[in-house]
Amino acid sequence: MKAVLVFTDQFIADMHRRFAAKPATHREDIYFVATSSERSGLRQWIEQAVARVPEPGRTKLISRLQADEHFINTLNELAVGSVLQSVGGEVLYEHEVEGMTPDWYVTGGDNNAPLVVEVWNKNHAQKRVWG
Repeated sequence: MKAVLVFTDQFIADMHRRFAAKPATHREDIYFVATSSERSGLRQWIEQAVARVPEPGRTKLISRLQADEHFINTLNELAVGSVLQSVGGEVLYEHEVEGMTPDWYVTGGDNNAPLVVEVWNKNHAQKRVWG
């Protein structure tokens, strides 16, 4: 059995403690993903996708996925990272490049140039300037 990285028993218990008594309209998205049996497939995909991310990015990714205010944006970043992993090369999360940390950095394999990817979420747009 693979180790649980994101949806640990402690994390799920914390979600129940913080949100179970609140009306559904006042619960964060992470609560439903972490606790609903209908979302077990998504939890499994998240765990598998996170496990494929090398350290130190994996620890950063887990921390952001477990934060209410970052969950949806980070889930979107993880989806993009998963697509990038299918292309090849090493895919690194928030790897420092010239003093900046793009969401994804894909090493150049087979004589290809490296790729820098910043995921922009329309609903929570943050201004970033890449020079």
